[in-house]
Amino acid sequence: MKLLVRLFSPDTPGDAARVAFGIRVVLQASFDLPVELIELRFGFLNAASAHAFRAAWRFRELVASSHRHRHQTLYLDPYPDGSDPPLRHFGQLPRSHPAVPRVKGGKGNFMGSEAIKRKALGPEERRELRRLRREKQRIENVGRADKMHTARLAGAIGERDTVSCLQASAYVGCSGWFYWKWRGQFYPTDLPTSQWFNYYAKRFDTVEINASFYSWPTVTNVKSWLRQPGKSSFVYTVKVCELITHIKRFQGTKTLVKDFGMMADILGERMGCFLFQLPPSYHFTKSRLNGILSQLDPARRNVVEFRHASWWNETVYSAFRNTGTIFCSCSGPRLPDVLVRTAEDVYVRLHGPERWYRHDYTRDELSGWADKIRASGARRAWVYFNNDYEGFAPRNALAMRRLLEEQTLR
Repeated sequence: MKLLVRLFSPDTPGDAARVAFGIRVVLQASFDLPVELIELRFGFLNAASAHAFRAAWRFRELVASSHRHRHQTLYLDPYPDGSDPPLRHFGQLPRSHPAVPRVKGGKGNFMGSEAIKRKALGPEERRELRRLRREKQRIENVGRADKMHTARLAGAIGERDTVSCLQASAYVGCSGWFYWKWRGQFYPTDLPTSQWFNYYAKRFDTVEINASFYSWPTVTNVKSWLRQPGKSSFVYTVKVCELITHIKRFQGTKTLVKDFGMMADILGERMGCFLFQLPPSYHFTKSRLNGILSQLDPARRNVVEFRHASWWNETVYSAFRNTGTIFCSCSGPRLPDVLVRTAEDVYVRLHGPERWYRHDYTRDELSGWADKIRASGARRAWVYFNNDYEGFAPRNALAMRRLLEEQTLR
């Protein structure tokens, strides 16, 4: 398949190269197509930059549908008002052409089928594909946040008190439950992915949702979480979207925080904590501390995780105690290996003490954290393992839960 690339903007040669490379990566990763050239037609001088990565991802959908019509060339023309352009097809490929993808099993599931053959990508191509995906998500997060704001103002979901309804003394789980590397390590090899959550929920009573950091959930998403565990007593902790913590970095985000908090009203008794994770470059200052705490909603169970050691100080602890905010204790590289209690609950995230996400905790290491939790005198402990490589997280989490249960029986 040949797709030609031409950008009608003389000021954006870098955009042209980036778009061409990005679309090639997307197409090759998704369809194993021998894409040689790509054409995007941007008819307005300042349109290329705004539509570059969005066009790349639209190509993924366009090629998925166009192969059924055997079209050879795709043209994409953005409108000056920024709305999505129409699709026009030119040329045809014979049905037997090797560039026409073949999908085994299931109609209408071209993108989602695990039977799609994916070409191995090099490190540079994987990074570019990841970058395109992240840019797309960041654009979409703004619109998703606006929709949730509208729903909150419309009173679509009544406010609920979710702070005092939990009974367990310890919730232990993983930071996410859907990782391909867990197949054969935690999930049975022959277990369909559609059954992975049920398998996880039979072994744990909580999960820390990590995907919400990258993609602001919709009301529909959250309602599906509510239904997912069935009749079991399952609790979610939700990681707050990076739009608040990493993009805006708590600058004028009080309304966004309240909008995101509406998820607790939807989840009701299934709501655990809101986790606000700040980036490693976010160093301690008193103004930043005050800015964070002044924007948190006291009606929620708020946890703040820092990735810079400067935040481990008594000024922060005291301010957190005064507002009832939970300080997130961490096991991570270059971070203090201590348990900090600033509220009735304690919260611990275990990433790996020396290498992020790759450490397999020994029984002695887990026992050390279990002893710290017991000695803290906390009413409740939230413990999540984020060392998801090679299935370490669920194995370590199960061991930690057993240790905490043993302590409770003493």
